[in-house]
Amino acid sequence: MYVVHTCQVYLIDSFIAYIEQQSFEDTFPLWIGLETYIFEPHYRWQDKSLANYTHFVNGTAPSNTTGSSCFAWLKTVANDGWIVVDCQNPLPFICKRHVPHGNNVYLNGSGGIITSPKYPIPYEPAVTSNYYINVDVQTVVDLTFIYLKIDSESLIYVYDGWDANSTIIETITSTYRPNMIESSSNQVRVEFVASGSGGGKYFGWKASINAVVPITSSGAFSSTNYPETSNNETIEQYIRVAPDYGIIFYVWDYQSENGSAQLQITSKNGSGVYDFINWTAGNYTNLTYRLDNGNAKFMWSAENHSLYQKRVNITWIADPGLLKNSPPKNYGFPSV
Repeated sequence: MYVVHTCQVYLIDSFIAYIEQQSFEDTFPLWIGLETYIFEPHYRWQDKSLANYTHFVNGTAPSNTTGSSCFAWLKTVANDGWIVVDCQNPLPFICKRHVPHGNNVYLNGSGGIITSPKYPIPYEPAVTSNYYINVDVQTVVDLTFIYLKIDSESLIYVYDGWDANSTIIETITSTYRPNMIESSSNQVRVEFVASGSGGGKYFGWKASINAVVPITSSGAFSSTNYPETSNNETIEQYIRVAPDYGIIFYVWDYQSENGSAQLQITSKNGSGVYDFINWTAGNYTNLTYRLDNGNAKFMWSAENHSLYQKRVNITWIADPGLLKNSPPKNYGFPSV
């Protein structure tokens, strides 16, 4: 049994380098928590981190080491450095105690992974970590906990936003986690409050993040300043409806003189992205189209030709016609 084990040791090279600058002298060597290791650099600390700093006596690694040698620091007038010592010797020790701390993680983008601190190593007790997630403004956050192993007193709060007044969407416990959590905004904060009773025995958690278009039931798409003509602009809009629903589009007005504008409505299925509507030159009013899919993307682009009329105005609704045993739908144009 190493005497150094009486203290939780998290010795690191910078700490040892600091101790080297201090003035102390003793006839007894001091345990430093270093041990031999079969791989490069052949030495590591008791917390299993590799040593990239050494301070052996005379600057030379001792030759009398084995695969399980222990090292102590001897500092006298004649010798100042690390030496091999019998691991069973009861000696005083130098110990740096690790101060537990939480994480503040910021994630921007369309997806990713967040985990408890040190995962898959057990998280530390009595710390709080915050994860700030930000996705595109047209999307919301889908959060799925892939792995969960926390103690009964630790909690994970999922907030619909970053500020202190944000609503808690879900509270995750050791016995409860929903299949998927979806926000109503493009920002989510996850707060992990690790209790003091975990004792470093629990591996923590892992969650996946995906930016998705929020589910809606109706909406509108139009060029800027409609019904005025559109000039030099590009507009994109994504829509997603409930599973097994389709989308009905009501085209109130589309004008593109001399091909000076373009409207694309695309959708995505198992085979990839395809055009549902792709118009350039044309003048259309009061048309109805039904998309047998639950997602779509509008793309409107207008050139900088002020003499040409360029405008678009479309509304849409989610339609349950894809649902099993649903009654037939009348896809006529709505009255105004």
